Amino acid sequence: MANYYIDGTTLNNATAVYMDAALTTCAPNGFYSDGISSREQVSQGSGCVLLPPQPCPTCATPCGTQITGNGAQGVYQLDMDVGGTANDTGAIIITFDPLNVPDGVQAVYDGQVYNTLSSPQFGLLESTVPGVPTYIGATGSDCGTAGGGTYPNISVFQYQGNQFVNTGQPTTVVIQQGQSQLTAGGPGDCVMVIPKPNASPAVVNFTFIGPCNGTAWNFNVQCPVTLDPISASAPQNTQAEACAAILNNTVYHVDVDPTSGVQVSDYIFSDHDAANPAPQGWYLHPTGYTYQVGPRGVVTNRQGGCNTITLQDCTNQNLYTMNDRFGTNNIGEVIQYKRINQTTQVIGTEIYCGTITNLGNTGTYTNANQVGFVDYDCNDTVHCP
Repeated sequence: MANYYIDGTTLNNATAVYMDAALTTCAPNGFYSDGISSREQVSQGSGCVLLPPQPCPTCATPCGTQITGNGAQGVYQLDMDVGGTANDTGAIIITFDPLNVPDGVQAVYDGQVYNTLSSPQFGLLESTVPGVPTYIGATGSDCGTAGGGTYPNISVFQYQGNQFVNTGQPTTVVIQQGQSQLTAGGPGDCVMVIPKPNASPAVVNFTFIGPCNGTAWNFNVQCPVTLDPISASAPQNTQAEACAAILNNTVYHVDVDPTSGVQVSDYIFSDHDAANPAPQGWYLHPTGYTYQVGPRGVVTNRQGGCNTITLQDCTNQNLYTMNDRFGTNNIGEVIQYKRINQTTQVIGTEIYCGTITNLGNTGTYTNANQVGFVDYDCNDTVHCP
Protein backbone atom coordinates (compact mmCIF):
# COMPACT_ATOMS: atom_id res chain seq x y z
CA MET A 1 0.00 0.00 0.00
CA ALA A 2 1.36 3.42 -0.97
CA ASN A 3 2.17 6.10 1.58
CA TYR A 4 0.46 9.47 1.24
CA TYR A 5 1.20 12.81 2.85
CA ILE A 6 -1.10 15.73 3.69
CA ASP A 7 -0.43 19.41 4.34
CA GLY A 8 -2.49 19.47 7.54
CA THR A 9 -2.81 17.73 10.87
CA THR A 10 -5.91 15.78 9.76
CA LEU A 11 -7.58 15.00 6.46
CA ASN A 12 -10.38 17.39 7.38
CA ASN A 13 -8.08 20.43 7.63
CA ALA A 14 -5.71 19.49 4.81
CA THR A 15 -5.91 21.13 1.40
CA ALA A 16 -4.28 18.39 -0.68
CA VAL A 17 -2.75 14.90 -0.62
CA TYR A 18 0.81 14.29 -1.87
CA MET A 19 3.04 11.37 -2.78
CA ASP A 20 6.12 12.70 -0.97
CA ALA A 21 6.98 14.18 2.42
CA ALA A 22 8.20 17.37 0.72
CA LEU A 23 4.65 17.92 -0.53
CA THR A 24 5.74 18.54 -4.11
CA THR A 25 4.03 15.73 -6.05
CA CYS A 26 0.25 15.55 -5.99
CA ALA A 27 -1.33 12.18 -5.28
CA PRO A 28 -3.62 10.84 -8.04
CA ASN A 29 -7.12 12.24 -8.31
CA GLY A 30 -9.70 10.24 -6.39
CA PHE A 31 -11.14 9.66 -2.91
CA TYR A 32 -8.98 9.52 0.22
CA SER A 33 -10.12 8.52 3.70
CA ASP A 34 -8.70 8.76 7.21
CA GLY A 35 -11.20 6.30 8.65
CA ILE A 36 -13.87 8.90 9.41
CA SER A 37 -14.26 11.25 6.46
CA SER A 38 -13.52 10.83 2.79
CA ARG A 39 -12.47 13.66 0.48
CA GLU A 40 -12.11 13.74 -3.25
CA GLN A 41 -8.89 15.18 -4.70
CA VAL A 42 -9.08 16.92 -8.07
CA SER A 43 -6.61 18.77 -10.24
CA GLN A 44 -6.52 22.54 -9.97
CA GLY A 45 -4.25 24.34 -12.40
CA SER A 46 -0.79 22.85 -12.02
CA GLY A 47 -1.61 21.58 -8.53
CA CYS A 48 -4.34 19.70 -6.71
CA VAL A 49 -7.02 20.37 -4.11
CA LEU A 50 -9.25 18.38 -1.79
CA LEU A 51 -13.01 18.88 -2.06
CA PRO A 52 -15.14 19.20 1.13
CA PRO A 53 -15.26 16.17 3.46
CA GLN A 54 -17.95 13.55 3.00
CA PRO A 55 -19.13 10.90 5.44
CA CYS A 56 -17.45 7.56 4.88
CA PRO A 57 -20.12 4.85 5.36
CA THR A 58 -17.60 2.03 5.73
CA CYS A 59 -15.73 4.07 8.37
CA ALA A 60 -18.76 5.01 10.47
CA THR A 61 -19.20 3.68 13.99
CA PRO A 62 -21.58 0.67 14.01
CA CYS A 63 -24.97 1.11 15.67
CA GLY A 64 -25.38 -0.49 19.05
CA THR A 65 -22.16 1.12 20.29
CA GLN A 66 -22.30 2.95 23.63
CA ILE A 67 -20.47 6.29 23.34
CA THR A 68 -19.36 8.41 26.28
CA GLY A 69 -18.36 12.00 25.62
CA ASN A 70 -16.08 13.70 28.12
CA GLY A 71 -13.93 16.67 27.24
CA ALA A 72 -13.49 20.34 26.65
CA GLN A 73 -15.93 22.88 25.27
CA GLY A 74 -16.55 21.91 21.67
CA VAL A 75 -18.60 20.60 18.80
CA TYR A 76 -18.49 16.80 18.71
CA GLN A 77 -19.35 15.03 15.45
CA LEU A 78 -20.02 11.35 14.96
CA ASP A 79 -21.17 9.26 11.99
CA MET A 80 -23.18 6.15 12.89
CA ASP A 81 -23.64 3.20 10.54
CA VAL A 82 -27.22 1.94 10.93
CA GLY A 83 -27.08 -0.66 8.15
CA GLY A 84 -27.76 -0.58 4.45
CA THR A 85 -29.58 -3.84 3.67
CA ALA A 86 -33.25 -4.64 3.29
CA ASN A 87 -33.22 -6.00 6.85
CA ASP A 88 -31.90 -2.72 8.26
CA THR A 89 -35.21 -0.87 8.41
CA GLY A 90 -37.54 0.27 11.17
CA ALA A 91 -37.11 2.80 13.97
CA ILE A 92 -33.68 3.99 15.09
CA ILE A 93 -33.96 4.60 18.84
CA ILE A 94 -31.36 6.95 20.31
CA THR A 95 -30.72 7.58 24.00
CA PHE A 96 -28.85 10.72 25.08
CA ASP A 97 -28.13 11.85 28.65
CA PRO A 98 -26.38 15.25 28.96
CA LEU A 99 -25.50 14.57 32.62
CA ASN A 100 -26.98 17.94 33.70
CA VAL A 101 -24.52 20.33 31.95
CA PRO A 102 -26.33 21.64 28.84
CA ASP A 103 -25.50 20.11 25.48
CA GLY A 104 -26.95 20.67 22.05
CA VAL A 105 -27.95 17.59 20.07
CA GLN A 106 -29.19 16.95 16.56
CA ALA A 107 -29.10 14.17 13.99
CA VAL A 108 -29.17 14.42 10.21
CA TYR A 109 -30.49 11.45 8.27
CA ASP A 110 -31.50 11.28 4.63
CA GLY A 111 -31.27 15.07 4.40
CA GLN A 112 -33.60 15.74 7.34
CA VAL A 113 -32.67 17.25 10.70
CA TYR A 114 -33.97 15.51 13.84
CA ASN A 115 -33.91 17.43 17.12
CA THR A 116 -36.93 16.06 19.03
CA LEU A 117 -36.30 14.29 22.33
CA SER A 118 -38.46 13.06 25.16
CA SER A 119 -37.24 13.01 28.76
CA PRO A 120 -38.57 10.37 31.17
CA GLN A 121 -38.94 13.14 33.78
CA PHE A 122 -40.03 16.12 31.67
CA GLY A 123 -41.53 14.80 28.43
CA LEU A 124 -41.15 16.57 25.09
CA LEU A 125 -37.95 18.61 24.65
CA GLU A 126 -37.62 20.26 21.26
CA SER A 127 -36.14 23.47 19.94
CA THR A 128 -38.79 25.95 18.86
CA VAL A 129 -36.40 26.92 16.07
CA PRO A 130 -36.60 24.23 13.36
CA GLY A 131 -33.57 22.59 11.84
CA VAL A 132 -31.08 23.38 14.62
CA PRO A 133 -29.80 21.52 17.71
CA THR A 134 -31.95 21.29 20.83
CA TYR A 135 -30.05 22.12 24.02
CA ILE A 136 -30.96 20.00 27.02
CA GLY A 137 -29.64 19.89 30.58
CA ALA A 138 -30.39 21.22 34.05
CA THR A 139 -30.98 24.92 34.60
CA GLY A 140 -28.78 24.77 37.71
CA SER A 141 -25.78 23.75 35.55
CA ASP A 142 -26.33 26.29 32.78
CA CYS A 143 -23.51 28.56 31.57
CA GLY A 144 -25.80 31.07 29.92
CA THR A 145 -27.29 29.08 27.04
CA ALA A 146 -30.90 29.70 28.11
CA GLY A 147 -30.90 33.23 26.72
CA GLY A 148 -29.00 32.34 23.57
CA GLY A 149 -25.64 33.71 22.59
CA THR A 150 -22.55 33.43 20.40
CA TYR A 151 -19.61 31.18 21.23
CA PRO A 152 -16.62 31.89 18.96
CA ASN A 153 -13.57 29.74 18.28
CA ILE A 154 -15.14 26.47 19.43
CA SER A 155 -13.02 23.38 18.75
CA VAL A 156 -14.51 20.73 16.47
CA PHE A 157 -13.95 17.05 17.30
CA GLN A 158 -14.59 14.04 15.07
CA TYR A 159 -15.12 10.55 16.46
CA GLN A 160 -12.35 8.29 15.19
CA GLY A 161 -11.96 4.71 16.32
CA ASN A 162 -12.93 4.98 19.96
CA GLN A 163 -12.20 8.62 20.69
CA PHE A 164 -12.96 12.17 19.60
CA VAL A 165 -10.08 13.80 17.73
CA ASN A 166 -9.64 17.56 17.30
CA THR A 167 -9.97 18.43 13.60
CA GLY A 168 -8.03 21.67 14.01
CA GLN A 169 -10.85 23.59 12.34
CA PRO A 170 -12.60 25.68 15.03
CA THR A 171 -16.05 27.11 14.43
CA THR A 172 -18.48 29.64 15.88
CA VAL A 173 -21.61 28.37 17.62
CA VAL A 174 -24.70 30.57 17.72
CA ILE A 175 -27.53 29.58 20.09
CA GLN A 176 -30.89 31.18 19.39
CA GLN A 177 -33.62 31.73 21.92
CA GLY A 178 -35.91 28.74 21.74
CA GLN A 179 -33.14 26.22 21.16
CA SER A 180 -32.57 25.90 24.89
CA GLN A 181 -34.98 23.44 26.51
CA LEU A 182 -33.39 23.19 29.94
CA THR A 183 -35.23 21.53 32.81
CA ALA A 184 -35.44 21.97 36.58
CA GLY A 185 -33.30 18.88 37.08
CA GLY A 186 -31.28 16.55 34.93
CA PRO A 187 -33.46 15.27 32.04
CA GLY A 188 -32.03 11.74 32.27
CA ASP A 189 -31.92 9.30 29.38
CA CYS A 190 -33.73 11.32 26.72
CA VAL A 191 -34.96 9.42 23.66
CA MET A 192 -34.91 10.48 20.01
CA VAL A 193 -36.52 8.33 17.32
CA ILE A 194 -35.51 8.40 13.65
CA PRO A 195 -37.57 6.53 11.03
CA LYS A 196 -35.66 4.33 8.58
CA PRO A 197 -38.22 2.86 6.18
CA ASN A 198 -35.64 2.13 3.47
CA ALA A 199 -32.34 0.28 3.26
CA SER A 200 -30.39 3.41 2.39
CA PRO A 201 -28.88 5.74 3.33
CA ALA A 202 -26.86 3.82 5.90
CA VAL A 203 -25.27 6.66 7.89
CA VAL A 204 -26.73 9.05 10.48
CA ASN A 205 -24.66 12.17 11.22
CA PHE A 206 -24.81 13.26 14.87
CA THR A 207 -23.67 16.57 16.31
CA PHE A 208 -23.29 17.28 20.03
CA ILE A 209 -22.39 20.78 21.18
CA GLY A 210 -20.92 21.49 24.59
CA PRO A 211 -20.93 25.31 24.89
CA CYS A 212 -19.84 25.37 28.54
CA ASN A 213 -16.25 25.03 29.73
CA GLY A 214 -16.47 21.24 29.75
CA THR A 215 -18.91 18.59 28.68
CA ALA A 216 -19.82 15.00 29.44
CA TRP A 217 -22.66 12.84 28.17
CA ASN A 218 -23.76 9.29 27.43
CA PHE A 219 -25.10 8.29 24.03
CA ASN A 220 -26.40 5.08 22.50
CA VAL A 221 -27.94 4.26 19.13
CA GLN A 222 -29.92 1.07 18.71
CA CYS A 223 -29.86 -0.54 15.29
CA PRO A 224 -33.15 -0.16 13.36
CA VAL A 225 -35.98 -2.30 14.68
CA THR A 226 -39.52 -2.79 13.43
CA LEU A 227 -41.84 -1.67 16.20
CA ASP A 228 -44.39 -4.13 17.57
CA PRO A 229 -48.08 -3.23 17.17
CA ILE A 230 -50.52 -2.80 20.02
CA SER A 231 -54.28 -2.51 19.77
CA ALA A 232 -55.82 0.85 20.51
CA SER A 233 -58.94 2.86 19.95
CA ALA A 234 -59.06 5.62 17.40
CA PRO A 235 -58.05 8.95 19.00
CA GLN A 236 -60.86 10.43 21.10
CA ASN A 237 -61.48 13.94 22.40
CA THR A 238 -61.87 12.95 26.05
CA GLN A 239 -60.77 10.21 28.42
CA ALA A 240 -64.40 9.15 28.93
CA GLU A 241 -64.87 8.76 25.17
CA ALA A 242 -61.75 6.59 25.02
CA CYS A 243 -63.20 4.29 27.69
CA ALA A 244 -66.32 3.84 25.56
CA ALA A 245 -64.40 3.31 22.33
CA ILE A 246 -63.54 0.02 20.66
CA LEU A 247 -60.09 -1.38 19.94
CA ASN A 248 -60.24 -1.01 16.16
CA ASN A 249 -56.90 0.75 15.68
CA THR A 250 -53.22 -0.21 15.76
CA VAL A 251 -50.40 1.95 17.12
CA TYR A 252 -46.69 1.46 17.79
CA HIS A 253 -45.00 2.22 21.11
CA VAL A 254 -41.46 3.37 22.01
CA ASP A 255 -40.51 3.34 25.70
CA VAL A 256 -39.02 6.45 27.29
CA ASP A 257 -40.19 5.91 30.86
CA PRO A 258 -38.74 2.51 31.81
CA THR A 259 -41.94 1.45 33.58
CA SER A 260 -43.86 -1.22 31.67
CA GLY A 261 -46.84 -0.28 29.57
CA VAL A 262 -47.58 3.04 27.90
CA GLN A 263 -46.42 5.78 30.26
CA VAL A 264 -46.22 9.57 30.22
CA SER A 265 -43.25 10.69 28.06
CA ASP A 266 -43.34 7.56 25.85
CA TYR A 267 -43.79 7.84 22.08
CA ILE A 268 -46.78 6.53 20.11
CA PHE A 269 -46.52 6.19 16.32
CA SER A 270 -48.94 5.22 13.56
CA ASP A 271 -46.48 2.96 11.72
CA HIS A 272 -43.81 0.40 12.59
CA ASP A 273 -41.00 2.57 11.18
CA ALA A 274 -41.92 5.55 13.42
CA ALA A 275 -42.31 7.84 10.43
CA ASN A 276 -45.67 9.23 11.60
CA PRO A 277 -46.50 10.26 15.17
CA ALA A 278 -49.95 9.11 16.24
CA PRO A 279 -52.61 11.84 16.01
CA GLN A 280 -53.21 13.77 19.19
CA GLY A 281 -56.02 12.58 21.43
CA TRP A 282 -57.05 10.00 24.03
CA TYR A 283 -56.50 6.30 23.33
CA LEU A 284 -57.77 3.13 24.96
CA HIS A 285 -55.14 0.51 25.82
CA PRO A 286 -56.00 -3.23 25.60
CA THR A 287 -55.55 -3.61 29.37
CA GLY A 288 -58.25 -1.04 30.02
CA TYR A 289 -56.39 2.18 30.88
CA THR A 290 -56.30 5.30 28.72
CA TYR A 291 -53.49 7.62 27.65
CA GLN A 292 -53.32 10.98 25.94
CA VAL A 293 -51.00 11.61 22.99
CA GLY A 294 -49.70 15.13 22.49
CA PRO A 295 -47.41 16.84 19.96
CA ARG A 296 -44.79 14.67 18.21
CA GLY A 297 -46.55 11.54 19.45
CA VAL A 298 -45.34 12.01 23.03
CA VAL A 299 -47.71 10.76 25.75
CA THR A 300 -48.76 13.60 28.07
CA ASN A 301 -51.29 11.89 30.36
CA ARG A 302 -52.34 8.45 31.55
CA GLN A 303 -55.44 7.56 33.53
CA GLY A 304 -56.37 4.42 35.47
CA GLY A 305 -58.31 1.57 33.99
CA CYS A 306 -61.77 1.81 32.55
CA ASN A 307 -64.42 -0.65 33.72
CA THR A 308 -64.40 -4.07 32.08
CA ILE A 309 -66.82 -6.94 31.49
CA THR A 310 -65.92 -10.61 31.72
CA LEU A 311 -68.37 -13.03 30.15
CA GLN A 312 -68.65 -16.74 29.42
CA ASP A 313 -69.35 -17.57 25.80
CA CYS A 314 -72.72 -19.23 25.21
CA THR A 315 -71.26 -21.85 22.87
CA ASN A 316 -67.67 -22.74 23.84
CA GLN A 317 -67.94 -21.71 27.53
CA ASN A 318 -64.62 -19.79 27.31
CA LEU A 319 -64.16 -16.53 29.20
CA TYR A 320 -63.66 -13.27 27.33
CA THR A 321 -62.82 -9.82 28.69
CA MET A 322 -63.76 -6.50 27.11
CA ASN A 323 -64.17 -2.85 27.92
CA ASP A 324 -67.50 -1.90 29.47
CA ARG A 325 -68.49 0.60 26.79
CA PHE A 326 -71.93 1.50 28.12
CA GLY A 327 -71.93 0.94 31.89
CA THR A 328 -75.54 -0.32 31.99
CA ASN A 329 -75.22 -4.11 32.20
CA ASN A 330 -75.42 -6.48 35.18
CA ILE A 331 -73.97 -9.86 36.06
CA GLY A 332 -76.05 -12.67 34.54
CA GLU A 333 -77.12 -10.75 31.44
CA VAL A 334 -76.31 -12.05 27.96
CA ILE A 335 -74.76 -9.56 25.56
CA GLN A 336 -73.23 -9.58 22.08
CA TYR A 337 -69.49 -9.26 21.50
CA LYS A 338 -66.77 -9.69 18.85
CA ARG A 339 -63.49 -11.48 19.41
CA ILE A 340 -60.04 -9.97 18.90
CA ASN A 341 -57.42 -12.07 17.11
CA GLN A 342 -54.56 -12.05 19.62
CA THR A 343 -51.96 -12.55 16.88
CA THR A 344 -53.06 -9.90 14.40
CA GLN A 345 -54.91 -7.70 16.93
CA VAL A 346 -57.75 -7.46 14.41
CA ILE A 347 -61.39 -7.47 15.51
CA GLY A 348 -63.36 -10.26 13.87
CA THR A 349 -66.60 -9.61 12.04
CA GLU A 350 -68.63 -12.48 13.56
CA ILE A 351 -70.92 -11.68 16.49
CA TYR A 352 -71.08 -13.99 19.53
CA CYS A 353 -73.00 -13.96 22.79
CA GLY A 354 -71.96 -14.61 26.36
CA THR A 355 -73.22 -14.41 29.93
CA ILE A 356 -71.66 -11.69 32.10
CA THR A 357 -69.78 -13.25 35.02
CA ASN A 358 -67.90 -10.24 36.35
CA LEU A 359 -67.97 -6.43 36.25
CA GLY A 360 -64.98 -4.42 37.38
CA ASN A 361 -61.44 -3.65 36.30
CA THR A 362 -59.33 -6.74 35.63
CA GLY A 363 -56.18 -4.95 34.42
CA THR A 364 -55.55 -7.80 31.99
CA TYR A 365 -55.44 -7.71 28.21
CA THR A 366 -58.86 -7.65 26.63
CA ASN A 367 -59.58 -10.20 23.92
CA ALA A 368 -63.02 -9.00 22.82
CA ASN A 369 -65.12 -5.92 22.09
CA GLN A 370 -68.60 -5.28 23.44
CA VAL A 371 -71.09 -4.81 20.60
CA GLY A 372 -74.08 -3.49 22.56
CA PHE A 373 -75.78 -3.39 25.95
CA VAL A 374 -79.07 -5.16 25.05
CA ASP A 375 -79.79 -8.27 27.17
CA TYR A 376 -80.40 -11.36 25.01
CA ASP A 377 -80.59 -15.09 25.73
CA CYS A 378 -78.09 -17.82 24.85
CA ASN A 379 -80.94 -19.70 23.15
CA ASP A 380 -81.75 -16.71 20.95
CA THR A 381 -80.62 -18.11 17.58
CA VAL A 382 -81.32 -14.85 15.77
CA HIS A 383 -79.07 -12.63 17.88
CA CYS A 384 -76.79 -15.28 19.38
CA PRO A 385 -75.86 -17.72 16.58
